[in-house]
Amino acid sequence: MLSSKRFWSLCLLLAVGSFLASLIKRDLWLLLAAGSLASITYFMGDDILFAEYNKKREAKRARLQKAFDDRRKM
Repeated sequence: MLSSKRFWSLCLLLAVGSFLASLIKRDLWLLLAAGSLASITYFMGDDILFAEYNKKREAKRARLQKAFDDRRKM
């Protein structure tokens, strides 16, 4: 369950919904709950939600490192 992209997307959607509701109702406790949920979602679900982006970024970094190493050998 914790490794499911749907679960973390739902948590993020719930955090955004709570944030918007706290702005409408002007409720500080709801804002605190939204911030807590968003923080937990970010720190725990980050690697799952952004796995594709992280793979692409790592592949690009590896390509640049290889090009740098090849150029340095010359």
